[in-house]
Amino acid sequence: MSDLFGKLKQGIDKSTKVIGAKSASLIDSNKVKSEISTLNKSKDELLSQVGLLVYEADPLNFSYELVRSSVEAIQSLDEQIRSKTEELEQIKLETEEKLHEINK
Repeated sequence: MSDLFGKLKQGIDKSTKVIGAKSASLIDSNKVKSEISTLNKSKDELLSQVGLLVYEADPLNFSYELVRSSVEAIQSLDEQIRSKTEELEQIKLETEEKLHEINK
């Protein structure tokens, strides 16, 4: 009887650890996804601004300098998005490793 309760306790402990690992991963993933979404919205706004500047510019006097700062800001956002995407992948890998350790 004692062995049955021991196995039951082990099962509950293991389930609790799995739920904890998955919950932490979900919270972290959602935070990073939200940050990526915000960065993408900012990028879309800048792209629209660049398009409007180019559209409204005098074709005979257009220069790249007109949109340089916006393009550099877009490139910066692209780098931040790449970084956050890598962070998201790292969270997934760490969660898989934790689950693998728990299931040993």
